Amino acid sequence: MLRLTRANILYDDVDRDRFEEWYRIHAPHDTDSLITANRESLFEFLNTRVAQFVQSGGHPDRSHEQKHLVAVLSIAECLEHLLNKMKFTRDSDSASYSSLRGVLQSHLEEFPDEECLVYLMSARNLVDWTRRTRRLNRNDELQQLFQGMQPTRPTQQYQIGEVYPGDREIKDENRLTIQIHMLNIRDTEYTNVPTLAIWIPEHISKDIIRQDNNSA
Repeated sequence: MLRLTRANILYDDVDRDRFEEWYRIHAPHDTDSLITANRESLFEFLNTRVAQFVQSGGHPDRSHEQKHLVAVLSIAECLEHLLNKMKFTRDSDSASYSSLRGVLQSHLEEFPDEECLVYLMSARNLVDWTRRTRRLNRNDELQQLFQGMQPTRPTQQYQIGEVYPGDREIKDENRLTIQIHMLNIRDTEYTNVPTLAIWIPEHISKDIIRQDNNSA
């Protein structure tokens, strides 16, 4: 069983997780059956809250992929009904994802009513939701999740990033932000793969270590 421990206490056989800024899933496709299960859990969560989502603001010249839906929801409901329902099995994801949920649960004990932003990336509604295409690297993990800024160089019409600042900037600096992406993975049969990127603001960020109960 996973045990979360203060970072200034040292043990043998431990792993350290630093939760600050962006946390993302590296291999959302790792287990075939969980792609479907995660998608079902995601839409079960969204279908009862769809009326709370609105189009996010931004430059009028953004492309479809650069336009998103956003809602303000409680961290508690997102943790219980979304994050705790979605499962990721790759070693590079599973332990740290479990730790992150533990950090959020601990935070809620002190701030039970705190809210977060939830973005549906590249979505106009739950049906009209662009599946972004991403490729895998040599480790069979997402090579790059975030879309970059546009334009990347100044033009006569636009400054760098004026049309779109890049996915990394789609957040509230001081509020937990959950980005939900739907992916098609290039050169594979994996389609409609849900995955997460989560912005951890400074007041929630933690440096923790993980130790299995069987460790000395």
